[in-house]
Amino acid sequence: MDILKATDSLIPKPEESPDSAHSETALAVPDKLTLAWLFDHMPWQGWVALAAALFTAFTIGGAFVAQTTLGQQIFQFRELDTPVQAEVAPEPVKDSIEP
Repeated sequence: MDILKATDSLIPKPEESPDSAHSETALAVPDKLTLAWLFDHMPWQGWVALAAALFTAFTIGGAFVAQTTLGQQIFQFRELDTPVQAEVAPEPVKDSIEP
């Protein structure tokens, strides 16, 4: 116990001020959370993190789609195994008798 008391005196203790986290001017979350409110109250680091998360999600999703057969056919990363042929309606037969 003597060691704990000795080391306790070496560790600086934070000074509490009356304006700490329990102040009356703390940010209150509105009833309706909008992008405008977030833009005004969210720090720029949060927006950077959100943009990085979205970029990562779309990059991983795009890489996954590129590996699927459907994705390769849609984006033509490789040619189709069987070519798609459109059916053409036959031309009407013209009478060889001219009036």
